Amino acid sequence: MRLIVVLIILSVPLIYFMISNFDRVVGKVTARIGFVIATISFVVSALDPRIVTRIANALGVGRGTDLVTYFVAICLVGLSALSIAKFRSLEARNAQLVRHVAIYEFERNYFPDEP
Repeated sequence: MRLIVVLIILSVPLIYFMISNFDRVVGKVTARIGFVIATISFVVSALDPRIVTRIANALGVGRGTDLVTYFVAICLVGLSALSIAKFRSLEARNAQLVRHVAIYEFERNYFPDEP
């Protein structure tokens, strides 16, 4: 089995780890580290495409373009997963806020302070 296949398969648990730990510091740090690695990779590939071709050959991919395509696909899946996790987190916080406001309004309307 080529090394690139192993790396792509190992990216799935990493993406799951980022999603499951999104609200914790570890998930946010992992996402930021991934973003920095992706940015550096894109800059390096733009400056010298031969480096990407050498890395692709070492990983068992024929061309550097194919490696970049795989990398972008993994990044897009990770970004989509993180967006879903962020949306769920915001939805849960919004529901909690609505509950607190409803309880506050109920107490204010049905149990007014005694003068």
